[in-house]
Amino acid sequence: MNHVEINAMGSWLEGALSALVQMGASLHSFTVHSDDLGVTIRMNDGRVIARRAAVEKTPTTPDVAAKVYLIAASTGHIKIGIAQNVSARLRGLQNAHGEPLALLAECAGGRALEQRLHKTLATYRLKGEWFRRGPWVEALIEGMAANERAHMLVCRVRRAIAT
Repeated sequence: MNHVEINAMGSWLEGALSALVQMGASLHSFTVHSDDLGVTIRMNDGRVIARRAAVEKTPTTPDVAAKVYLIAASTGHIKIGIAQNVSARLRGLQNAHGEPLALLAECAGGRALEQRLHKTLATYRLKGEWFRRGPWVEALIEGMAANERAHMLVCRVRRAIAT
């Protein structure tokens, strides 16, 4: 598996393990097996409770196709991450969190943009990809939202001209 596949698998695994713990499963009541075929979570009695197959990432699918997203927790903390499918990522994160999450903005940019944002906003970092609100974080939210609104307007104008 390459780096992108491992990150995607890690996010799925984190969500699955969080769900198990929230359901009251002891950390000693299941095992996680990983190989080239994917990841399997199995209870000690042998039942398979979660499975995710490894996905081949073709060389024609560039990382820049991923979108950078900003997701807010009800605490006000902001997650800056990337995903090919932001809606699916939000659902996955929501399943692993005990508090409501909301998509604030998304834009094209891929891993390079995400890493630049993480570095630029490092003084606001709480942990991992989670940041506290501050003036630069607020400016990023507004800028990404304005960019998204402008993109939607351009798409509407193009559709109107084409018809």
